[in-house]
Amino acid sequence: MMLSMGQATRILGVTPITARRWAEAGLLPCVRTPGGHRRVAREDVIELSRAVGGSSRATVRKARERELETLVEASIAVAGQLEQEALLVEIAKHVIRLCRCHSCTIGSYPPEEGTVTIIAEYDSSDSTKGIPGVYDLREFPATLAVLAEQAPKVVNVNDPRADPAERADLRRWGDMSNLMLPLVFRGRSIGLLEAVDWERERTYSRQEIRLVGALAGHAAVALHNAELYRAADSVDAAMRGLHELVRNVSAQVLRASESSDAVEPFAAIATVIRDSFAALSFMVALDDAVVAATTAPPGDATLGPRGGEARALTSGADTSHGRLSITVVMPTAATDGESDLLEMVAAFVALLSTLADASVGV
Repeated sequence: MMLSMGQATRILGVTPITARRWAEAGLLPCVRTPGGHRRVAREDVIELSRAVGGSSRATVRKARERELETLVEASIAVAGQLEQEALLVEIAKHVIRLCRCHSCTIGSYPPEEGTVTIIAEYDSSDSTKGIPGVYDLREFPATLAVLAEQAPKVVNVNDPRADPAERADLRRWGDMSNLMLPLVFRGRSIGLLEAVDWERERTYSRQEIRLVGALAGHAAVALHNAELYRAADSVDAAMRGLHELVRNVSAQVLRASESSDAVEPFAAIATVIRDSFAALSFMVALDDAVVAATTAPPGDATLGPRGGEARALTSGADTSHGRLSITVVMPTAATDGESDLLEMVAAFVALLSTLADASVGV
């Protein structure tokens, strides 16, 4: 519920001038109507009223200034960090300072995997508890709800309304309270921030939630940038691999063009392409006649850890000798780059087919 400044001053028991000053200083968050009038959330007014009622206004101002100072310092620290883990640890440190809690963890959340993987962890004693690196969210429905609904949640160990799995986890690690916030980037939850108090059950003000949420926003950007970096690095690696394959195949084509034996070059190219694709087998055929075929030796290390269901990738080209086709059987589905390159290989082999004569059955 939104209130006018007049209504806010009556609840706070201050003059309109004081209320406006508090709004300008950030002590009382407000928004502007299209007509330029200030409006404040009733919850913020009640929260500030309680704080003012229990201490001096100077104390309240200092507390708000500390919170804003922490946020500014965190922004500066984050701007100076390029390495992802160090950046997230820096954010975790500022969360601990802001919330006056004991530890903070930040993890990534791939929705398709249904897990949270801890990337950074920091606590007030500069140590860690050895918390497991991966959480299966099927075991923690409250955490999953935080990510799905993109809303913060506090779990206290003795709260009967809290999720039993979350409370049991707090007891397991000797913790009393856990504040969870989703890391959201462009409307998508990509991670989770947790601020844990070891000694007491907690409630957090709307102002504290907003400020921790701002730090969570920094963490979300860091995770997103890391995803972009990994994707770019993967593309670079794929391009280097394809470049090497083109170089190897080109060398074999050159050798074949200088050879009077049309069979041996096909076999050599088949072996080179099989190994470059890390393929299980490679076959070249003209119409129904197999020109060359090769398979990977059992336990060949070139296959690496690609395991999984084998997939056949086929490409072809028309030649003066008939329809030429090449087939690669791979441990996994081919990438777009590998598919395009196989078409290039088919064109290379089609050129070589001009060397084919009666010795290859055409």
